[in-house]
Amino acid sequence: MTDVDRLRARADELIERSRARAPASAADQRLRRRREAEVVRRVGRIAIADGAILAGAIVFALAVAPLGIMGAMLVALLLIVATIVFAALPAGAALPRSSN
Repeated sequence: MTDVDRLRARADELIERSRARAPASAADQRLRRRREAEVVRRVGRIAIADGAILAGAIVFALAVAPLGIMGAMLVALLLIVATIVFAALPAGAALPRSSN
């Protein structure tokens, strides 16, 4: 038996053991649903922020001036920053609002 065959056999055993686990309790299922909902909210916020950045770049390019290479780099940087910021924020946390 080669190393690859042994590794594959161990992986198959691990998969079978993980499938044989007892069904999750109601609390575990609620926790999983809550985590999944949190991921969906985060991805949704990221998509909205990235869409707004792209829409703003398109409007700027059409109405004011072409973006050029530096504008495209700035848009890419904004997309990266927005994605990281919204991925790092807790899903339940809202952005701070001014109390004016």
